[in-house]
Amino acid sequence: MGHSLGGATAVSVGRRDDISAVIDLDGTMLGEELSVTDEGILKVNEEPYGNPLLSIDNDEHHSRRLESKKKGEIYPNNVSLIMRRRDLRRILKVRDT
Repeated sequence: MGHSLGGATAVSVGRRDDISAVIDLDGTMLGEELSVTDEGILKVNEEPYGNPLLSIDNDEHHSRRLESKKKGEIYPNNVSLIMRRRDLRRILKVRDT
C-alpha cells in the first residue's frame, strides 16, 4: 500500500509473485513506464497485472485517465487497470469528495 510515489512503488512491487494485493492511493504508476522512443512515444508495460489492485485516484488523475482514453494516448494508470482480467476489474468514480 502506498500514497503518491509510494503508490507507484506499491504497483511496481505488486507484480512480484510474493505479493498478494496492492492499494495505490493517488499514485501515477511510474513503474509501468518503460521508455520513451525518439519520436516521444511512451512505452509502457503491457503485461497483464496479475494481483488484485485497488487504485484510488484524485479528480485530476481520473480526468487524465479518461482524456487519454478518448485521445488514444497511453497513460500508465490506464494500462495497469486495463491489462487486468475483465472479471477482476472494477472502476468506481465518486464525485465531489
